[in-house]
Amino acid sequence: MSVFWILWLSGLVGIITVQPYQVSLIKEGIGLYISKKNQRKLILATIVQAIILLTITTYFGIMLAPRVHLHWWILEYRLEGTALPFSINTFFIVSFGAGILATLLMLIFDLWLKKKISLSRKINVPTPLQSLCASVYGGITEEISVRLFFMSLIVYIANLIGITGQLAYWLGIFISAVLFGGFHLPAAIQLLGNTKIVWVRTFLLNGVSGIIFGWMFWKYGLEGAMLTHFVMDFFAHVILTPLLN
Repeated sequence: MSVFWILWLSGLVGIITVQPYQVSLIKEGIGLYISKKNQRKLILATIVQAIILLTITTYFGIMLAPRVHLHWWILEYRLEGTALPFSINTFFIVSFGAGILATLLMLIFDLWLKKKISLSRKINVPTPLQSLCASVYGGITEEISVRLFFMSLIVYIANLIGITGQLAYWLGIFISAVLFGGFHLPAAIQLLGNTKIVWVRTFLLNGVSGIIFGWMFWKYGLEGAMLTHFVMDFFAHVILTPLLN
């Protein structure tokens, strides 16, 4: 099986598994103002949109990443026998460590900023199962879209305009991290309200973690970014969120 189909099918699994959480967001948001029939249409539309985005970002991400020396090292090793620039043990240790670091940073910033947010209504916390399924989406599908495609694209554009070396990669890491925060903003506004502190919280929490994921993509390949993202989501949302709430 080719790299495209492996990544695309993995991303599709993420889209499917996130639906229980996605449906709950729709029902708590715009679903309060539309009929159940229109809710179903909206849910179907979001699934179709996600699949189209996954297809585009997977295809072009696979085209762009090799041109700027970004890799999916584990897949290359398994499919082509390419030598790994690190040991498997190091890969797992660094990925888990980076995921835990991202979790701790997110927790620190969240505890600091959450005190400044005034809620007008009670927020229904996702169940651990919903959070686990959403973690699969975050770890796989989001990394394909944000890191594989957008980060590779930014590094590629940087190279075209004469920015090369480490600076190009850091530009890709930071700009894709900002985009990553922006992608989470609509859901944050729906849950917490459209206030300045919600914007700051969303971009700070997702931006910091996005920088870590981007660095992992650069140094340990797409799979490293995926595992790190999944580990952070698992600890932050499956373990810590139910305890803190």
